[in-house]
Formats: sequence, structure tokens, C-alpha cells
Amino acid sequence: MRADEFILLTLAHFARGDEGPPPVIPARVDADFERDLVRYCEWHDLAPLVLASLQKLALGPHLSEFGLQHLKTLARMASNRGDMLLGALDELAVGFRREGVSFLLADDLAAALTVYPVPDLRPLDGIDLLVRDWDWRGIIEACGGAGFARSPRDPAFSSAGEALYYYQHFGPLTMKNAAGIRVRLRFRLYDLGEPEAGETAWGHRSDLAGRGAGLERISLEDLLIRSCMQLAMSRFERILPAVDAGRILTQHGNQLDWEYIESKSRPIYPAFYITCQKIARWLNIPGVSARFFEPGRVRTKLFEVLWRTRRFKRLSRRRPHRHRLRFYVFENGGLRDRLDFLATLVTPRPDWVATFYGRPCKPWLRAMYTYLAFKEDLERPVPRGRKVVHR
Repeated sequence: MRADEFILLTLAHFARGDEGPPPVIPARVDADFERDLVRYCEWHDLAPLVLASLQKLALGPHLSEFGLQHLKTLARMASNRGDMLLGALDELAVGFRREGVSFLLADDLAAALTVYPVPDLRPLDGIDLLVRDWDWRGIIEACGGAGFARSPRDPAFSSAGEALYYYQHFGPLTMKNAAGIRVRLRFRLYDLGEPEAGETAWGHRSDLAGRGAGLERISLEDLLIRSCMQLAMSRFERILPAVDAGRILTQHGNQLDWEYIESKSRPIYPAFYITCQKIARWLNIPGVSARFFEPGRVRTKLFEVLWRTRRFKRLSRRRPHRHRLRFYVFENGGLRDRLDFLATLVTPRPDWVATFYGRPCKPWLRAMYTYLAFKEDLERPVPRGRKVVHR
């Protein structure tokens, strides 16, 4: 057995909520197995889940003391970071209430506090919040009061409408504090270029039990779709969104509003359907395919070629990249929607480009800026020797 095979078995056992004994590391493993196991756990933030599974074994894991201690250190670091994020969330919530701003928890935090038995099992990358577009001024004031600031590479805006236009098309509004905690504020739940239409996500929101009054999260239905799309748009190189989706399907599948899921995911057909079905087959979750129709063979084959879904079973060690261009060209909306989006990204304003690079806008800089926008990689470090213009 290889280390990646053991990790996949462990994740499947956890995602299904299996009450039986967890997978056991073979009694005789070489140094390569242990090295790869620790490396995969570190790269994909899987140490808390794998360690919790190993600690349930009566005979303990067949790992060296060094390997076991490394996993414990990674799990402790993830727990400490989670505590820091939850503390920052409480401080943000106070500021938002003071400014009269509504928000919903999404992504990592929503999954950790909802579908995991213990939040520490789900490492957190940041705080993701769904906000309303008309709360722009209050959002900036509340985040600033909590010590969070926009990137100095973000351009200056003359109006809230201009700011919303920028963050809808060129990536989410990301703010950081002095401790390096990142807050991502989204005006749309799915990456479709417009604010949440009809506020359907707000109409399906739920209270977050155990975290104080007033905290709410997106619904399990929206969290399932979002987890599947995170997995698809990272070309199946991220593992935790698959575990999130698997926990939702196994622990709450009978309570989900499947009609809402079908209507909400229709604009992003077939990416959601194919991804959800692949997760169900990988985790051996019955009955999921019967919930909605099967995409056509040609469309399914095209999806697999574009997204390279075989990486999902290899636990790729590469950094995941989000492929917005492929998504918009092949998966989203009609022809006019696709052309409008492409036109928006290929013609960024010169002052935005100049602020980002800290130098006068040039045609080749504009092209590089568009390239980074398609990858949602607009936080790349500035080239050495060049300064950013702070506005």
C-alpha cells in the first residue's frame, strides 16, 4: 500500500462517518511510505484528520516517533490557527453589527463549524464571508476597525459601484491584519460575475449554533455546491473540499433540498453534477446519482479533459490553480455572458494596472495583469526592486 492510497482510504472512512475501525497502516512500511505520508498531510492540510484516525486504533500507528510527532505538530499548528481565526471572526462580527452590516459564513469556517464533529479536524485557510453589495462602506469601516486592511496593490476607487465592479470580476475582496489572517469578502456565492441574484443564498441561510447570537452561515445546499466547485476549479488538486462535500452528502443527504440544489446549480452545469458524482463514487456514497440527471457523454469527456480529474486520485503535490478562463468559456452562461466577461478582463483600466505594478501602465503589463486575473492570482509578490504605489 502506498501513502496516498492509505490517506484516501482514511478520508473516505471519515467522510462516510463509518463507525467501524479506521484503516490501519501496514505493519511493515519503508521510509518512503512514512516520508510521503507526512509530506501529503502537510501539503494538503490533512494532519488533523489522519492523526485522529490513527489515534482510534487500539495498537496505535506503525510510524516512527519522529513521524508521529511531526503529525502532532502539524495538527497542533492547525488548531492554533483555527483558534486565531475564530477570535478574529468574533472581533469582525462586533464591528459588522456596529455598522449594521449583514454577513454569512462560507467555505472553510462554515464547513468546520457545521459538518465536522470537532472544528479542529478542519484546518482553516482564512475567513470567507458572503456580504451584500450595498454594504460596501460599512464593510470597509468594520474591517478597518478590526485591524484588517486591503492590499496596497488594490486600486483606489472613486465610488462603491466601481469597487464592486472590480471585485466581482478580478477576484474577491481580500483583507489581512497584522497577524497575517486573511478575510475574503464575496458579493456573489458562485463565481458568475454578478452579485447574488434574488438573494437566494440569504433566503436559505441558517443560524450557527454554539457560536453566539447573530452568526449565520450559508445553507448546506449552497455549501455543497460551493465545495464541489472549489474542487473542480482547482482541477481536483485540493482534497479538503471533497471531504466537506462527502460529509454533507452522508450526514445530511436526506435533509437536503435537492430541488433548490438543481435550480441553483443549473448555471454551472455540468461542472457541479460531474464533480458531485465523482465524489460519491470515490467515497462510495449510494443514491447520489439518482438525485439528478447524468450529463451527456461528450460533455463529460470534455469536462474531464479540461479539468484533468485524474489528479484527484494522485494527491498531486503541485500548488492548485484556479482556472477561471476555462470555467467561463466552457461552463458558464450563454455566448453573450462569456463575451462580456472576457471583454471585462482583457480591458482593465490603466490606473488599476499602474497601481498593481507600481509603475506606469504599459501594454505588456496590461497583458500580464489580465493573465493574473484569469488565474485569480492578483496577490503575487512584486518583482524585486519595484515598489507598490500606496493609495
